[in-house]
Amino acid sequence: MSAGVYKFWKYILYLFLICPTQIIPTSAATVKGNETDQLALLAFKEKIIHDPQGAFSSWNMSLNFCSWAGITCSKQHKRVTSINLASKAFVGSLPRDIGNIIFLTEIVLTNNSLQGTIPQEVDRLFSLKVLSLGRNALEGNIPDTLGRVNRLVILELFSNNLSGTIPNSVFNLSSLNVFNLANNQLQGSIPTDFGLTHHNLQKIQLFDNRLSGNIPISLSNASKLQVIHLQFNNFSGPISVDFGRLPYLQNLSLEYNNFGLGEQGDLKFIDSLVNCRSLKILKLGANNLQGSLPRSIANLSIELTMISLADNCICGSIPPDISKFINLIFLSIEHNNFTGIIPPEITQLGKLQSILLSNNRLTGNILASIGNLSMLDEVHLEYNELNGIKQGIGYICGLSSIILLNA
Repeated sequence: MSAGVYKFWKYILYLFLICPTQIIPTSAATVKGNETDQLALLAFKEKIIHDPQGAFSSWNMSLNFCSWAGITCSKQHKRVTSINLASKAFVGSLPRDIGNIIFLTEIVLTNNSLQGTIPQEVDRLFSLKVLSLGRNALEGNIPDTLGRVNRLVILELFSNNLSGTIPNSVFNLSSLNVFNLANNQLQGSIPTDFGLTHHNLQKIQLFDNRLSGNIPISLSNASKLQVIHLQFNNFSGPISVDFGRLPYLQNLSLEYNNFGLGEQGDLKFIDSLVNCRSLKILKLGANNLQGSLPRSIANLSIELTMISLADNCICGSIPPDISKFINLIFLSIEHNNFTGIIPPEITQLGKLQSILLSNNRLTGNILASIGNLSMLDEVHLEYNELNGIKQGIGYICGLSSIILLNA
């Protein structure tokens, strides 16, 4: 054997013994990965204890797992990239093995009856962009490991039984577009730096929890925000966010908290809302806001369809410029300390369906021209100092609720 041939075979032997991974075909590695995905999916199926719609009936060995219901695989490597089984009414839980499907970009299991906890192993899903587990029966804490899934764009864990605090690592997920943990039993506060790096955040929905503390001023850095839902919590303190830096804001719902200091300047933040030209819903009811409405309220977006200021300590008069809100459907300022007359300009709001002005100190006559608002369905004027019912108000088409009692 020549020296050249000897060296050649010696090199081949070296590759087999020392560097075996360099000569294993990529197809073999792919098969192994496919098996991992399949085993993880079968572990998920084992956790399903009730499947009334037969969502998992196709999950058997007679079909390739890429053809199973709700499963999407990548075309080239046949790895599972999506599990989408929303609204299938199944009962079960998530296995730890879910973390082995490492190429997952989407998990959508909304509106089922998933029980148990969110597995810690989600931190292995580095490619995950959508985690949608809303409307289930998940319990326990949100795992801190979820904060390592830093490509998440949509995080929806709403309407479960989750408890404890929201891990700071989850608040720090800077790629989020939708952050919805509403309707749980979560406690704690929003970190003071939340929003500083959330340049793509469009929706923050944390309503109906047990959260407390202030709204961080840094939230104004999330300049793409469209929806802020923080209602039905225990938030308190002044509202100091510069909403003027949120030009796309459409819905601001802060009702049923303890916002405000009971001082004249509690409503000063409304000045910054003037720059929110897409604002449609403003809900500030059931807080501790005091003082009179700033003049700037007349300059809010004409896109407004709902204004709720009820159950506060707001005083002063109803601004006549309210007539500018030509798209207004719902107006509620009941249970405050408003004085003066009901401005005649209110009758120019042709789309109004509900006017709730009860429990204030309004005076003067009840406007007969309210009867010209043909879409009006509900009027509450009770417990004011208004004069008698004027002819015409009883002829409002479709009026289902009219209470005019003075006491």
